[in-house]
Amino acid sequence: MSSVVQQLKKAQERLSNEVAKVKCVPLNNLSSPAHNRYVRRLYKRSLKLTNDWYPHTAEFRRKQMVVRDLFEFNRNVTNEMEVFMLLKFTEHQLDAYAHHQPYVAPYSPGGTNWERNTPLSDEYLGKGMTPFNNNEPSMKGTPYS
Repeated sequence: MSSVVQQLKKAQERLSNEVAKVKCVPLNNLSSPAHNRYVRRLYKRSLKLTNDWYPHTAEFRRKQMVVRDLFEFNRNVTNEMEVFMLLKFTEHQLDAYAHHQPYVAPYSPGGTNWERNTPLSDEYLGKGMTPFNNNEPSMKGTPYS
């Protein structure tokens, strides 16, 4: 456990050194809808990444609470430089811990059941035919004709 904390501290130090070299990009308004949307998307990406690494519900729920606590802990930060560093650090962590085989829902594109039972085309439905019509010439000469 301590090695993970040490790695996070080292990564945060490296990131703070990189950010110190760059001028702070003004975030205009920390309560703007764009900023809120960006933070919500980071939170959602964090939860999806947690689900990739911990697929069992009990483990995922514990880690989900840790992620929520991290976001809640930094909710009231008002210094723009700190907010900028936190956002960049979160992006860096999400990229660093990306799963090599992320979870894809079965019925979404790329899932195991994607287009498994494809619907019939309008060509068949419009003619009142079925894909296994015995009157087609290709079926003649078979035991099923």
